[in-house]
Amino acid sequence: MTQFIYGGFIFDANSVAVTGFSSSFIRSPTGRTHLLKKSMSLEGKIIRPTMSAVLFQMSSIQDALSVNGQSAAMLDNSGLRTPWSLDSPSSIGGVTVTRGASNQNVKGAEGVTYLRYSFALEADYPWAGPNDALSFSESLSFNDNQGLPLQVVRIPANGDPIVQDVTQSSGYHCTQSGSMTQGGPNPQPPAPSFPGLFIGNEGSHQITMLPIKAIRGVPIEYGVSWKYEFFSVTPFTGASPNYK
Repeated sequence: MTQFIYGGFIFDANSVAVTGFSSSFIRSPTGRTHLLKKSMSLEGKIIRPTMSAVLFQMSSIQDALSVNGQSAAMLDNSGLRTPWSLDSPSSIGGVTVTRGASNQNVKGAEGVTYLRYSFALEADYPWAGPNDALSFSESLSFNDNQGLPLQVVRIPANGDPIVQDVTQSSGYHCTQSGSMTQGGPNPQPPAPSFPGLFIGNEGSHQITMLPIKAIRGVPIEYGVSWKYEFFSVTPFTGASPNYK
């Protein structure tokens, strides 16, 4: 004997069968496993002596499956949970009813003394660690005139253009920028590659907390972006973009 339960609703013994059960991993852009998604599809059969009793049971099942966030389980002959179960408290945002009790053709004896129906459930479970980088991207951009003099071009009213030096030499600029997301709160950006060479204005060190991503109201991904600007009188050496 098998018995299916959803929340506090107990289906008739041997009346529900699992027609499909899938577990799939959802990977992040960094290739790490982020979430585990489990899905169940089921079909059932109501058997009652009268049409009104059949329809009453169908209405009760529809009401039970109209509420999300309940645990679902197929019990074996001993009343123990089988692997075809979805635990709601450990999931992200609870078990979701993706298809309520539905039926197709109702003809002949169907709907009078019995009625077939189907429904489906799914749940998402956390997998990545809170500090695992789900996405990460950083670049170092160098901008300079190779230390040569800076020049301006003057266009006289008459005659050829004039190229004029305005400094004896030029400096070197670098921009370190990127973004990352992780499963836990308070993500931290990487350290500046050239901490002693900030360009010297209020915008040379920028950190932005990105919008939080959530599933059914439960946060699953936190992000941060950064931008550092540096200036040096000599070429920048000994740095490359970070990775995680």
